[in-house]
Amino acid sequence: MKAKSVGHAEWEILNYLINGENGYMKFEGLDDLARNLGVFDCEHAEKRFKTASANILKVLENMLSKREKHRPGE
Repeated sequence: MKAKSVGHAEWEILNYLINGENGYMKFEGLDDLARNLGVFDCEHAEKRFKTASANILKVLENMLSKREKHRPGE
């Protein structure tokens, strides 16, 4: 299944991160997911996957920074 859009790739990455092994697909890691999305076969799919990954990283970094005050003491 090739990623049809950046949004589709974002959904697949988030689904993997949230559900992991319990998701509907069994992936060994993000490389396995990327391969399944056709990243290594199509330059457009690769660009979509990289863009989706960067978008999700920004969202997760933003979420993390907003929750910094809730970080447990060390």
